[in-house]
Amino acid sequence: MTSKTKNKTSEKKEKKNSASSTKDIKDKAVKKITPKDEKPIKKSLSEPQTMEELLAQSDYQFHGVKRGDFIEGNVRSISGREILIDIGAKTEGIVQDKELPYIKDFISQLKPGDKVSCYVVSPENDEGQVVLSLRKASSEQKWKAIYDAQKENSVIDVKGIEVNKGGLIVEYRDLHGFVPASQIDLSHGTDLTDLINKTLQVRVVEIDRKNNRLIFSEKAIFSEAQKENLEKILKKVKIGDSCKGKVSGVVPFGVFVSLTAPIEVKGMEGLVHISEIAWEKVTSPGDYYKVGDTVEVMILGVEEKTGKLNLSIKKLLPDPWASIAKMYQRDQTVKGKVTRVTPYGVFIEIEKGIEGLLHVSKIPAGREFQSGELIECMVELVDPEKHRISLSLLPTEKPMGYR
Repeated sequence: MTSKTKNKTSEKKEKKNSASSTKDIKDKAVKKITPKDEKPIKKSLSEPQTMEELLAQSDYQFHGVKRGDFIEGNVRSISGREILIDIGAKTEGIVQDKELPYIKDFISQLKPGDKVSCYVVSPENDEGQVVLSLRKASSEQKWKAIYDAQKENSVIDVKGIEVNKGGLIVEYRDLHGFVPASQIDLSHGTDLTDLINKTLQVRVVEIDRKNNRLIFSEKAIFSEAQKENLEKILKKVKIGDSCKGKVSGVVPFGVFVSLTAPIEVKGMEGLVHISEIAWEKVTSPGDYYKVGDTVEVMILGVEEKTGKLNLSIKKLLPDPWASIAKMYQRDQTVKGKVTRVTPYGVFIEIEKGIEGLLHVSKIPAGREFQSGELIECMVELVDPEKHRISLSLLPTEKPMGYR
């Protein structure tokens, strides 16, 4: 083969290879990549793989709430129409305007950023917000203030709202409490209706949250100076001493007396309890005394917390029971007037200051008594020390074996 022929052959091969290479390139360029040909892309381990991981990385806390749940949140804004609270849900919780008048005191102390406890009224309203109530939180705060006041023996302000038979119903930050008449200072006078809508300073005496019961006392506000003064006075007078005074108040449970003599106790005030007015049963102190009456009393003791004296009128009067054993004997027939009818028997006054009990077990079935009725009875037992006489009805039939 000549040299010329070799060169031609070599050129043909090169052209063939070149064409083949160009064809391959074109084929690769137009070849479609099918899913089968795809290779999986390796994901970074730091990227979230699920929605939970995504929420975790974003610090987003989703709360599923239902009616009746108690949850905590932070106050976002306060206006006259609503309170918005961040509870960590997709939208803010809302305290609607209709609740705001009931928690005015509580709202006045709130500010944006404060943490509060909320009650879920509805998981979602028309705008997708969780409807909340702060009345529970408001109530908790009020009760805490009451407990703190009792623990610290501090003075709080209450407002009179209503008078009942036993005293004054008052209001403390929307909570209702009671000041017994015996715990209201007599400087206000005896007409408690004058205290309606007025502010009193009191101390907490009793708390029973389960029964929603609060008892306050105005008289319990007893300063250290008053206590020292009382101690000095009590060194000069003794339990059992008699004093003179004037009736300063008459209440259903007794009589208040302002002492006038001796000079050591002048100006001090005490209570004669209804049981210490007379030896007989007293149902109405007003039947015995009125404001301004002069009385003589005995000092029985002192209330250390209030500085008020416990007094007695009857202890300075003759005790009719002292000679009762000589006056009445067993099986003696007596006449008396029915004074009280109770579930356990009938009380019969056989003379002024002396009552006997006709026990229910001694009363025949169907027999009824009326207050003021006069009846004859028989004495069964006399106990002067316990101030007790037991009575029975006179027999209406002759006993068996009687001749």
